[in-house]
Amino acid sequence: MTDSQPKLDLRRARLTTGALCVVFFALYSAVSLLRFANLGASGYDLGIFTQAVRAYAEGRAPIAELKADGYHLLGDHFHPVLALLAPFYKLFPTPATLLVGQALLFAVAVWPITRVAMQRLGLVLGAAVGAAFGLSFGAQQAVLFDFHEIAFSVPLLAFSVSALLQRRWLPATLWALPMLLVKEDQFLIIAAIGAYIFWEGGRRVGAMLAVGAAAAGALTLFVIIPSFNVEGQYDYLNSVAPESNGLLRLLVPREKWELLFILFAITAFVAARSPLALLVALPLAARFWAVKPAYWSTEYQYNAILMPVLFAAFLDGLGRLQRDQWWRRAVARVRIGRLRGNWLGEGSRLSLVAVAALLAIAVGWTVEEQPIGQLARPATWEAPRNAAEVRYVLASVPDGASVAADNLVAPYLVTRAQVYLFPDALVMGTRPAWVLVKDDPGGWPISPKEYAKHVAALPGQGYIAQIHSAGLRLYRLTRPTVGVTPVAQ
Repeated sequence: MTDSQPKLDLRRARLTTGALCVVFFALYSAVSLLRFANLGASGYDLGIFTQAVRAYAEGRAPIAELKADGYHLLGDHFHPVLALLAPFYKLFPTPATLLVGQALLFAVAVWPITRVAMQRLGLVLGAAVGAAFGLSFGAQQAVLFDFHEIAFSVPLLAFSVSALLQRRWLPATLWALPMLLVKEDQFLIIAAIGAYIFWEGGRRVGAMLAVGAAAAGALTLFVIIPSFNVEGQYDYLNSVAPESNGLLRLLVPREKWELLFILFAITAFVAARSPLALLVALPLAARFWAVKPAYWSTEYQYNAILMPVLFAAFLDGLGRLQRDQWWRRAVARVRIGRLRGNWLGEGSRLSLVAVAALLAIAVGWTVEEQPIGQLARPATWEAPRNAAEVRYVLASVPDGASVAADNLVAPYLVTRAQVYLFPDALVMGTRPAWVLVKDDPGGWPISPKEYAKHVAALPGQGYIAQIHSAGLRLYRLTRPTVGVTPVAQ
């Protein structure tokens, strides 16, 4: 933090911050809705979450048939916060409602980060930090890959860490606590916030938050989720890496180190100067301990929750660097002309250099390969050539019907049908009235070769082809499944 805060025109600050939030809401919405409109969404996870929100809207338990017949989603992950979307889904019953809601939540997170940045650095540099935060790869990748409950945690954490920067321990605690209702693993970062508050002097509040978060996490993992789980357990607790021994699994493979490098590189490594950056340690350790390679990548939603922490750490680290005499002498050699004034505040050289690097990294990566940068390319806005034919096949599935669908077409049916995942539903003995498959499936959840075996077995299971168009095949169940032909493994 600088020796004296820059004077801030509060009206201009509010207008600028609000404008940034609106811009990012529009950009995030465009990324998500365009992918959905261009038939790029997937059953895992947009279809699953839509089934849960639809159930809440209809006054039912969050059953997600895409997981399994009668599968209670609270037995998978603990996210009762999804019920908040039910009233909006009731008004607009479409998966797009979830996507727009997620875009709004991520855009709201821009507000606290930008405001605290303006308080520390002035209007212009604070707005630049807010823009860099909005462009962070964690946010962009999350809105690209459909919808996830973690969207609720991002603004809550942004407000919490902003309060930490201001040493307002009680507001930081109150903003963090609702994250317990977002997902079961959020207790890790909440406990870390409690430990930080304790370390910084808020002994009672910090200790209560850390211990309470740990207790709530244990209750959720060992009692609440198992009570909804058909096998009476938390399915993700026994993630084991047999090829790794002990703590070594936290260090290999090298992708884990690469992710760690990237996370700090987006802040020009300034965040590494702040103890706030340690808040990411427990969430990252949990991901590195697991065996799923996606947890160690820069894609999907996994890094979204880390963005508010790292940008708050950037602001704190910048203040600490400004107090380091050796660093002040080094930065003083950087010539930036006659840039002065309250809009830059004290330590203007260091602030300008650091924020310029922060924004340049965010903009450069966005233009090069992130989804917001893709919006500038005309090809991104072009609908698939066979979109009309695909929608015709989808419309051929009757409202209210049961259907086993390919992962990449499932989310387009969940608002009006009972949708299961192909081929999992048939393997587990469910026989929906309809089956919708692709000629050219992706490599998930099974290989194309195995997928083709299951498609070839459909006639023997009582299904006959109804439509073959736009790379889709629609089958209808026409006779009882007596003496079903097994699928060769």
